[in-house]
Amino acid sequence: MRRSSQTMIHKPPPLTVAKVLETFRRIAKESGKNSKEKKKNHVRALLVAACDCEPKYLIRLLLKDKLRIGLSELSLLEALACAAAYAEKHSVSCGSFQSDLSKAVDVLKGVHSMVPVYERIVPALLDGGVWNLADTCSFSLGIPCEPMLSAPAKSVSEIVNRYHGIEYTCEYKYDGIRAQIHCMDDGSIRIFSRKLECCTNQYPDVILAVKRLKRVPVKSCVLDCEIVGYDSEQMKILPLQKLMTRGRKGVHVDNIKINACIFAFDLLYLNGQSLLQEQLKIRRKLLEDSFEVKTGILQFATALDSSNLDEIQVFLDKAVNARLMEDYPRVLIQSSKTC
Repeated sequence: MRRSSQTMIHKPPPLTVAKVLETFRRIAKESGKNSKEKKKNHVRALLVAACDCEPKYLIRLLLKDKLRIGLSELSLLEALACAAAYAEKHSVSCGSFQSDLSKAVDVLKGVHSMVPVYERIVPALLDGGVWNLADTCSFSLGIPCEPMLSAPAKSVSEIVNRYHGIEYTCEYKYDGIRAQIHCMDDGSIRIFSRKLECCTNQYPDVILAVKRLKRVPVKSCVLDCEIVGYDSEQMKILPLQKLMTRGRKGVHVDNIKINACIFAFDLLYLNGQSLLQEQLKIRRKLLEDSFEVKTGILQFATALDSSNLDEIQVFLDKAVNARLMEDYPRVLIQSSKTC
């Protein structure tokens, strides 16, 4: 990077972690008229104040690139958990301390998957300790949890042979955008992407659909779903590329050319209660009781509950054929007792 050698009248103070974080937050909050220029000014101020190798890492952070310093978020979580365990005196006397460290890491990883916000986790660690963290920092409305991702398998028999004697829930896996829809207590709705970014303004039609098809007893909830493009005239799902042509800013219902359909497959929260520890079959039943179905607007993922290899294979074949005809994707298989 080429840097200017121009002498400044007043040298800016050295950068601190707190200062960089505060500036990044300001950049994220800038919106409206001249927001692009304001963001550039924030970045310029950081680079002017940076010295030595700091500009390199600032740019990597701004570009969401890996820092390439040998530190991953997993390492950070492990270090944080171990530090919290060391800080608690009673943890030393509970048998093997090495075992306690492993348990502390598992606790923190579990909490972070449900509440991936360090501003919530660290104060809870300081106040209640690592062993009470699951109670003091739990899944709540307005903060998206990390999505549970699937792993590929070569065949149905591979899955059945790996897990004997259990019933599976098999679902069509749709070619769309993974989303968490949070219905807040005040009636507002927030939509988060797979990367936990807020994308509410991109889907005003989805917001209207959820408000319209949510049943009366539902005051608040979190819907796990796939948002897909949908052709209302031909009654068919559109490829993801079509949905991606929709605008990201200034989207209004009257100007939408590619309709969105919600394919819901899980309910994570309902009326003040987290459902993450409930079995999948219970969550699906609550999901079906909580929303009305409207073709092309809100539907439930096509699913099959079975432990029979032949039935599951037939279901997979139907999904493959449907994909060829209507752009349905493949099948997702998981235990119906999964939490």
